[in-house]
Amino acid sequence: MPASIRHKHGKLEPISYGNWGRRELAIHGLTCSEFREFTHKLAQELNGEWSLAIMDASHEEDTSGDSIPRFSGLSSPAGLGLNLPGAPHKIRQHHVFDEADLVLLNGNHFTAATQIIFVNERKPLHKKLERLSQVILVVTEADHPGIPDFLKEVVAADTPMLAESDQEGFSLFFRQYLSSQVAPVKGLVLAGGKSQRMGQDKRLLEYHGMPQQQYLVKLLKPYCKEVLVSCNAVQAEKIEEPHIVDRLVDIGPMAGILTAFMNDPNAAWLCVACDLPFLSEKTIEFLIANRDPSCMATVFLDAESQLPEPLITIWEPRAYPLLLLALSEGQSCPRKVLMSGKMNYQKAPESRELQNINDPEAYKLAKTELSQARYKPL
Repeated sequence: MPASIRHKHGKLEPISYGNWGRRELAIHGLTCSEFREFTHKLAQELNGEWSLAIMDASHEEDTSGDSIPRFSGLSSPAGLGLNLPGAPHKIRQHHVFDEADLVLLNGNHFTAATQIIFVNERKPLHKKLERLSQVILVVTEADHPGIPDFLKEVVAADTPMLAESDQEGFSLFFRQYLSSQVAPVKGLVLAGGKSQRMGQDKRLLEYHGMPQQQYLVKLLKPYCKEVLVSCNAVQAEKIEEPHIVDRLVDIGPMAGILTAFMNDPNAAWLCVACDLPFLSEKTIEFLIANRDPSCMATVFLDAESQLPEPLITIWEPRAYPLLLLALSEGQSCPRKVLMSGKMNYQKAPESRELQNINDPEAYKLAKTELSQARYKPL
């Protein structure tokens, strides 16, 4: 078979979804009423820090006549509710749950990539072994520590254990689990613009004794797992730093942000525009320190307009589907995407560091100011 046929689809990195969401846990060994009570308490405990989606089967009489179970839907501490009649396709259900930090599923009705098991006599697990593929917590009755022999084949010896009555232990376990699942931060220098107002490529302008593109890569490196330059195809021929070429054209900085997520949809991307010569470690450190991964993005407010500044922002993985959705509706403004979701707004420690330099006169003034040390990035 010709190679052109074998590889006819463009390669995209897949999002790390389970059956339902990015992070999901099926809870086995509880009755349905116990599941609802447990998840309700947990949602209350974590409210304000992490959002939970709770998936349970409807226990009302089904008069629709169809044979597919009816899901009772999605719930959260914020009171979000949604009925899902029938079984939606995975592509749809992934997006339903994408804004949740964790999806908790009733193991009596649904399967998930990872599981928590309650070991008791009320709801024996003998018939659930095929569903226990990755158990991350074992919960036992207070007077029955340990697990039965039949579970030892599906539960690793070092799996943490808690007693049913240990509410504080549950709270600590879930906080640690969710913290461990936070996406790593990668850096992206947005340099693919046409620089029409400047009249020359802004990424090559020198404010700090080196091209601005190189300066920003060095600035981001200490805070990011990896730093890439976002560029267009023509620029790529002369860029020495690690870079990615925009897969989309003529949609402005949205092209660079989306290309970054196409490259790695499971990372958070700290995006920085190449026309920010006053940007320093102080502002980057502040943004990283105040990151909230339960939001779509951690973003500064523009000092004058009080609108989010999308080009010095940490975009979380959950922003990727929303960016694509906006594009499908003919919207290519990343600021408007930010305004459509849950944001972590921050006030910049030094608003001057967010100043864009877009024309030759502003470039001369900024370069003079920096060279005379009246304002130097820390």
